[in-house]
Amino acid sequence: MYILNPDSIPKEKIYWCNGIISNYLIFTKHFPLLTKKGRMFGFAITNLLEDVVRELPFYLKVTKCF
Repeated sequence: MYILNPDSIPKEKIYWCNGIISNYLIFTKHFPLLTKKGRMFGFAITNLLEDVVRELPFYLKVTKCF
């Protein structure tokens, strides 16, 4: 279950990413999904999430460009 109205949460508290990175975060790193808006997935920004995003594999960092 996730939040259906992400506009009510301040933008600086949500990390938005595409489906490829979200699959990595959900299924590999076991992060809970906070919200979904169209094709963008949102996760709560925490220190642990920032560490994982900083250490993403190269092939996932490339998907941020598209």
